[in-house]
Amino acid sequence: MQPSYSRNGFPVFRLEDLDMTRFDQLWYRSFSARRESGTVKSYLHSLSLFLKFVAYKNLVEKDHIQKVLNGVKTILKVQERWVSICRSDLEALDFGTMISTDDVRTFLSSPLARETEALLTTMHLPPMTEKLYKRMRDYVILHILLSCGQRIRVFLNLTLGVLKNTSVGDMGPVTIVSRHKT
Repeated sequence: MQPSYSRNGFPVFRLEDLDMTRFDQLWYRSFSARRESGTVKSYLHSLSLFLKFVAYKNLVEKDHIQKVLNGVKTILKVQERWVSICRSDLEALDFGTMISTDDVRTFLSSPLARETEALLTTMHLPPMTEKLYKRMRDYVILHILLSCGQRIRVFLNLTLGVLKNTSVGDMGPVTIVSRHKT
C-alpha cells in the first residue's frame, strides 16, 4: 500500500499500516536528512508520546503499536548519540573561537578603547572599576539580546571574527552570524 504525501512532502499513513521498515524508509531517512539532529530527536520523542497515548486508548492493537514504539525508541537512542556528538563538536568549535584574554588585552589597548575611556572620563561618572565595567558590559549584552530577539545560539556564536565583519547599513550596524539553527 503506497502512502499519500503531505504538502510538506512527507508520507501520511494509518497507524495500522505502520511498521518500522516503512517508517524508516518513508519518513525517518528523508526527514533526518533535511533536519538537524536535535529537531529529529524532538519529533521522535513527540511520536513516542503519541504512540504511548494510542496504546493507552487501545486505538490500535497493542502488540502492533508496542513493536512500533520499541522501534521508535531504538531510533531515538541512536539519534540521542548523534545529538551528543554534534553538541560536542559544536562546543569544541565554540571553545576554539572564544574571545581570549589576549583579544581582550588587545582591545583594551586599542585606540577605540582609549577614546571611549577618555569620553567616559569627561562625563561625570564614577571612576571605572572592574565592578562598574562588568555592569556596563552586562547591560550592553542584555540590551543587544533583548533588542534583537535572537535565539541564544546566535548570540553564543558571536566571535571576534564575526564582529570584525560587522557592516553599517541604513538602520545601523549589521552583524551576520551564519552558524545557528535558523
